[in-house]
Amino acid sequence: MSKSFEEMNKSELQKVAELYKVTEAIEEMAKEEALAADKPAPKVPTNETYIKVLNAYKEKRNEDAPKPGKKVKKPIGELRKEVAMQKELVTVTDHNNNQTTDEELTDLLIPVRWGNKRGRYTDHIPVHGNPTHVRAGALDIIKAATMTSNQKNKSSRKERFKITSEKPLTEVELEALAEAQVSRKVR
Repeated sequence: MSKSFEEMNKSELQKVAELYKVTEAIEEMAKEEALAADKPAPKVPTNETYIKVLNAYKEKRNEDAPKPGKKVKKPIGELRKEVAMQKELVTVTDHNNNQTTDEELTDLLIPVRWGNKRGRYTDHIPVHGNPTHVRAGALDIIKAATMTSNQKNKSSRKERFKITSEKPLTEVELEALAEAQVSRKVR
């Protein structure tokens, strides 16, 4: 902000209060001040009320902010790698299933190669239409995959995979999944 709260006029203070979402706190403080002075609640709070609440909000926000000396900066390449390696729970369905049967489709894995010169990865992603965890870097690749759709007198490109985000598993579902995995016979 180029101006301090004390230098602003009423309309500017109202805009800043809406931006910081403290208009209700300002109205409450105006009512409290009016009750303390045995006066009726004002329709529009005074500039002093706006300034008090906004300064208190600004101080609280500055206290909650992390200290500049304690932050460790990571190189941008490491941050990108961390984001690409995070797994997301999604359902992936292959639209190009014209050459496979339903039995083959349940065991079908699509190899996805992704990465850059600093690291290449190959993920084998099941495309059977059931929820599974997939790394974000591989998801970016399969989101961009297309296939040719041939129709009479024309051909076009369309998305090959349908990707649906799933809600994260709860603790109870994770425990049930762990028990089911332990009870399976190991080959």
